[in-house]
Amino acid sequence: MADDAHDFDALWIDVHLATLAPDAPGYGEIRDGAIAVKDGRIAWLGRRGDIPAGSTSAVTEDGGGRWLLPGLVDCHTHIVYAGNRSDEFEARLNGATYEEIARRGGGIAATVKATRAAAEADLLAASAPRVAMPMLSCSASRVQLMYANVPSSTGRPAGQLLHAKFVNRSSERRENA
Repeated sequence: MADDAHDFDALWIDVHLATLAPDAPGYGEIRDGAIAVKDGRIAWLGRRGDIPAGSTSAVTEDGGGRWLLPGLVDCHTHIVYAGNRSDEFEARLNGATYEEIARRGGGIAATVKATRAAAEADLLAASAPRVAMPMLSCSASRVQLMYANVPSSTGRPAGQLLHAKFVNRSSERRENA
């Protein structure tokens, strides 16, 4: 893209980008990157230090050094869960099949096992920041909360949805109780 100044609608800075560009190393990674949006489309991306001089943005979000990935494959997220499967993501990118990962004890069964073993207070503590993530307000997909098969100390039956907030693309919020 040209190095001329731009007026962006939104700009994310201090993010690591996984562009999946075939001619780039790794996953097309850009460390200490930035990505800008104009009229609902990516208008610019690259290293943060290369943002065109004089560019402005109506909204700027600081990603705090987190990774920003394209929403191309997995169209949903689970807010309430325990465990970490980042090693499986790496394995899949390096050619492992889901079946191979599952045979090693990974996959969804590993997350279900960790979630069922976690205390309700720990699940709540881990989940609350996920709901508050600013990037969910511009998510490529809706947020769906499911509270299922987790023993409850509240006296409510397991599997009951306690509270959910759905965030749509325009950042309007509606609550379900």
